[in-house]
Amino acid sequence: MKALLKLIPYIRPHARWIFASFLLAIPLAALRFSPAPFIKYLIDDLLATRDTSKLLLFPALFIALFAVNFVVRFLHFYMIRVVVARVNQSLKNDLFRHLMGL
Repeated sequence: MKALLKLIPYIRPHARWIFASFLLAIPLAALRFSPAPFIKYLIDDLLATRDTSKLLLFPALFIALFAVNFVVRFLHFYMIRVVVARVNQSLKNDLFRHLMGL
């Protein structure tokens, strides 16, 4: 735990990126479980009633759902990777400065 507290000065400048990533984690969790209601709707309403007028709507909604999931997931992981890369580079720079000072 003590070692993790030493990382706070490196993480603090990137608090906005981390906060934005946490905000994207909320819809990402919702999107992860969202295919289940669509499948329930498909089985209960479309297949049971044999309503063919809505049959083309379901694949379009399913594809749109996965497209939104892809975009949100990409942005979430991109923000995390940016923070990790920048903190890693700051640690490397400080280590290099320390070694050059020895």
